[in-house]
Amino acid sequence: MSHPNPFAQNVPAQTAQPAQQQAAPGPNPFAQQQAAPAAAPQAYAPPAPQQQAPAGNPFAQQQAAPQAYAPPAPQQYAPQQQAAPAPSYAPPAQQYAAPAPQGVPALGTASAPPPPVSAGGKGAKIADMYGRLVIIFPLAFQRVPKNATFVTDADRAAGNLEQDRMTATVVVLDGGSVGNMQPIGWGGKPHGLPPTPHTEFSPLPYVRKGMWINQSQVIGQCLAYLPGRERGGPNGAPGAVVGRLVKTGPQQNDAWYVTTPTDDELNLANQYLQLVSAGQFPHPLAP
Repeated sequence: MSHPNPFAQNVPAQTAQPAQQQAAPGPNPFAQQQAAPAAAPQAYAPPAPQQQAPAGNPFAQQQAAPQAYAPPAPQQYAPQQQAAPAPSYAPPAQQYAAPAPQGVPALGTASAPPPPVSAGGKGAKIADMYGRLVIIFPLAFQRVPKNATFVTDADRAAGNLEQDRMTATVVVLDGGSVGNMQPIGWGGKPHGLPPTPHTEFSPLPYVRKGMWINQSQVIGQCLAYLPGRERGGPNGAPGAVVGRLVKTGPQQNDAWYVTTPTDDELNLANQYLQLVSAGQFPHPLAP
């Protein structure tokens, strides 16, 4: 590496060769020129193009540039050609997007929910309505745990610890017969042991909202009138069951049920509904 580049000496030597031949006619100057190239290409052949590039033959750069740049060019572009085929991935994306709308339910419009069903409040009980003509608007149905007071050993052994419960709005229309408008009393237990008198008396028509009904036969008669069912009212409203609340017998465990109304009883119920529509009475289903 410390030897001078022989090509650097040869270039000026060619320009000043006549002066050197006249001044030193002794040894042949071409002897050094022939010996130098023999050793120089082996020792300095790799760096020679870099030193000659600025002042040497301009074609040396043009020939060397394609050899140094051309090979990496296909290597740099080849990955782009391999990663470019996006169309081969696009069809699967379209195939996946197509079935999505079929499996997703259509969205409707947003709306306010109905008011919550209030239940379990104070008011007349089913025993207070015995024999009276009523309109029942069933609102909800569910399974609930039985009252522990009425769970027998047989119920526990059989795992019968739940019962049906219906929440309804009940309108009392008469006092036990058409034309009898005796107010309904509630708040006491006149038929209990010991009996206690009623503390409240309400004029007719009397509206009992959010009433819990556990009597299985009454529930069975009203299930079809629940909102959205076969006999439900329009626009998701409950249907209207008309009849008198009675029992099959005098015993406490005897079943309650709704009687089939007569024409006069149906007329009285429809007259009440018409007066509600005309604003004569408050709407029984209003919050």
